[in-house]
Amino acid sequence: MRIKVACPSNTVTGGIELLHQFASECNKQGVHADIWYLFTPLIHAIPSEYAMYNTVADSMIEKDDVLLFPEIWAHCTNDPNYRDYRKIVFWESVDNYFPHTPEKLWFKFGEGTIHLSQGEYSKTFLTETCGIDPKDIVDITDYVNDAYLDADINCPREKVVLYNPAKGMEYTSKLIKLCPEITFVPIQNMNRSQIVDKMTHSMVWIDFGNFPGKDRLPREAASCGMVLITGKRGSSKYQLDMNTQKWYKIDNLTYADLGEIRKKIHKIFDNFETHQKKFSAYRAVIKDEKAQFEQGVTELLKRL
Repeated sequence: MRIKVACPSNTVTGGIELLHQFASECNKQGVHADIWYLFTPLIHAIPSEYAMYNTVADSMIEKDDVLLFPEIWAHCTNDPNYRDYRKIVFWESVDNYFPHTPEKLWFKFGEGTIHLSQGEYSKTFLTETCGIDPKDIVDITDYVNDAYLDADINCPREKVVLYNPAKGMEYTSKLIKLCPEITFVPIQNMNRSQIVDKMTHSMVWIDFGNFPGKDRLPREAASCGMVLITGKRGSSKYQLDMNTQKWYKIDNLTYADLGEIRKKIHKIFDNFETHQKKFSAYRAVIKDEKAQFEQGVTELLKRL
């Protein structure tokens, strides 16, 4: 048996890293897995950012292969070209499924498809919205890179707020405008070591965008010892996906008081170590995700 992991080429994101992590773990457990650049006619090398996973790209499929598609290509399980193959959909997110799937194919999957759930948000979606039988779902979370897990959370810190400018800016921009006395720094155009350095020397991470899955940047920030203030959209509203305390989650951003969030940030600045300790349980969960991931892959391979 060989597993072909369908993956976009020449792209570096958390979701694509997860596909490489999955292929790598299959290989470690004795089942051959390749990266499969499905919609790319040219041969591409594995991005250097994923070299540590020791995977290879191979565009050829054979009749005994198992085909794994990320949720953005879940509709491929209905493709007649793949009718005779065993198929898997990896639900790295929920929200990204819809814009990449023709509406006529929503909630339709090839017969016998196994679904991999990255978290409680995706599992709830699969069972309650898609009508997938729980026996056809395997839990396989992802995990953050060791560079974040091994970071020194006791570094001296500055009163700085970090954020991801790629999402949630409708609300974040209003907060930035309200708080001229606070330094906000976007995480962009940085390599991994630069991000770790910034996260281990800053205090607060904010994210008021949607969480289509268990987003990596907030978990990376928490692993680096930062205090998180987030909304409750998508995966973040599920405590099993993001078990931070209620005080740090903004329930309804439409009516939330920006001034109150400003006060929260200053309270964290003024008593950082106390607030940091309240994230110790969340950091422990994040640290354990790699072991959970390995167990999930083991369960899947047994079923295959």
